[in-house]
Amino acid sequence: MSAGIGNDEPTLKNYWEEVDQDLVVLPSLTFDAEELNKISGLVNYEERLLYHILHLTHPATRVIYISSMPLDPEVINYYISLLPSSLSHKDLSRRLRLFSVHDPSGHCLAQKLLRRPRLLQRIKGIIRPSRARLQVYRRTMFEKRVAEELGLKLEAATPEEMKWGTKSGSRKAFREAQVPHPVGTYQAAQSVEALVEAIGEVLVHNPGVKKGMVKLDESFAGMGNAIVDLSEAAEMLHGSSNSTYHVDSSLKNAIGRALESMSFESKDECWTRFQSGIQSIGAIFEAFVPQQAGQTTPSAQGYISEDGQVTILSTHEQVMDGRHYDGCQFPANSAYGAGLVRYASEVGQVLAKHGVAGHFGVDFMATPPSANSRSNEHSLHALEINLRATGTTFPLMSLLLLNHTSLDTTSPAQLKTKHYITTDHFGSEALKTLTPGDVPDILSRSPYDWSHETQTGVVLYMIGGVAEFGRFGAMFAGDTLEQCKVMMKGLMQIFEDEAEKWNQEAEDVPEDSFSVLVGSVVEASGA
Repeated sequence: MSAGIGNDEPTLKNYWEEVDQDLVVLPSLTFDAEELNKISGLVNYEERLLYHILHLTHPATRVIYISSMPLDPEVINYYISLLPSSLSHKDLSRRLRLFSVHDPSGHCLAQKLLRRPRLLQRIKGIIRPSRARLQVYRRTMFEKRVAEELGLKLEAATPEEMKWGTKSGSRKAFREAQVPHPVGTYQAAQSVEALVEAIGEVLVHNPGVKKGMVKLDESFAGMGNAIVDLSEAAEMLHGSSNSTYHVDSSLKNAIGRALESMSFESKDECWTRFQSGIQSIGAIFEAFVPQQAGQTTPSAQGYISEDGQVTILSTHEQVMDGRHYDGCQFPANSAYGAGLVRYASEVGQVLAKHGVAGHFGVDFMATPPSANSRSNEHSLHALEINLRATGTTFPLMSLLLLNHTSLDTTSPAQLKTKHYITTDHFGSEALKTLTPGDVPDILSRSPYDWSHETQTGVVLYMIGGVAEFGRFGAMFAGDTLEQCKVMMKGLMQIFEDEAEKWNQEAEDVPEDSFSVLVGSVVEASGA
């Protein structure tokens, strides 16, 4: 039933440049199931790639979007409302096709689709093989097989190349690219004993290390990370040199105790479960970059074409909720923006050399110069690589399409919209009384809705989970950073006021309607 990709097919441009294509979008979060279970509202992340609908601004382009469960029509209507009004609904309905596997289980979407071969064949029957490509978060054996079944191009890393997106692979790539990064291990330890030994070797050669991060080799949104305090072990090495000390049993015991008392990023994590993760996934150790006031966590995202050309798309400041990614701010600080581009490009060249293609992102730590520093430049440390579309991909690609802007492959994006801030969790518990359709409706009645004329305003995303979580994604785009912040504050007030108005009516509904109903029936019968 499989079909390969012919070698005589015409070469398509990068997907954001092509105006005549069939984009088959498979937003499958294919990560370790145990790690994904730590993330609430996971199915709503499938909405993150809905920005591809904006490609329909090109009259010859079609979008085929696949999801685990049927997408709310009002969510789809919102994205359609962002398209030029000159496009007819009849034409758009012909060029936008939505497919669902109707399966809310915790398995990845690609796996669910493969278990429905008839649906696969229906999708295959409507695409143009010579003009089609598959867009995914990342490629694993499941995405690769979907591509083979559909005969589509898959612009992401192959399973063999995915190792460069693991925590250990990231560090190896940084070392090969000679990009500054924290001291630590480069091989994923598959047992607690091996991890203890590896951390011991790092401490012996770097006696000043007192704190660090243990990271499961494959994890999502920082949920496989844990902070380890190695003060006791470091004290044992105080005053020694690596020539006089080795990893003995007392040092191992101190490291072992430190691991057992780690602080986990996921509130649902515990040492027993984390040990299982070490055995099944592997883990690395990374020393903390010395803390200093003014540190930031910027990132750069790039794209590697199938012929190995590396394009750095943009730089961002990451907006963090603790140590978890919450959103981003564009562009990154100009004090180190050029450094981010240079280092990300060097990492991209290493990835391209090893056959990686598609989106990638590199996270950094930026440290300002200290008071007694001879240099007035920030120091940058690369932390990890994401071989996939990242949280910064949606806003950039959305604005490229909304701005009708093309990318210069020799430098980061120059947008008509000069600044933006995004957050994945805009809102509060009070907004749970809203439905997905309420969110764009409230926005449209505010002064902050997206304006094609000024190329500023708010663009929504991941709004499907608002009724369950009271939160959704929002991008605030403006001419200045201050304008973005004003929009953010103003829109929050509008939503809170709207929620308060309707929540008063919602509070009048009894919690246990069944007991109230039974009581009413009994009272009416006179029993």
